[in-house]
Amino acid sequence: MALYHSSDIGPSGIISRLDFQSSRNSQSVSYSYFVVNFCHTSFDELVTRFNDNYDGNDEVLVYRAQPGGFSGDKDDWVVINFNKNDFVYNGNDNIIVEVKWSGCSHSSLYNYTFNTDGDHMIYSYNAGVNAEYAQYKREEANRIRLTIEYTAVENTSLGAVRALFN
Repeated sequence: MALYHSSDIGPSGIISRLDFQSSRNSQSVSYSYFVVNFCHTSFDELVTRFNDNYDGNDEVLVYRAQPGGFSGDKDDWVVINFNKNDFVYNGNDNIIVEVKWSGCSHSSLYNYTFNTDGDHMIYSYNAGVNAEYAQYKREEANRIRLTIEYTAVENTSLGAVRALFN
């Protein structure tokens, strides 16, 4: 689970894609169960109990790997496209990005991170996908790119103007 501040995200809109940069592997990594959830939160840091970080909001499932798995190669940006309207970012709150997996060839997601002020990442190893508490807290977050799609103008002679941001 990682926390991203609204100041790092940008305007409101539909988050249609998540990219993360794999690293530190000499080979590709595969996961047989891999899901991504998003949730709005007003928290500035994460606490150890996973569900407490949702701040009374519901997590939204935005991606579930097809049966047979998900994989990523060393140093590549792994692209995960979401269905339209799965998660609409409100432009004000911070976002929790929660990634769960099991049955993988490695015990870690092995992706690049960046340092943060405060605890922005919590995680557990070998705890199962329904773990309640994190075993570790870190002052860093995974390096990701979010694609936010939003409608700038509606019902004009030009039609809808759409823009993508990374």
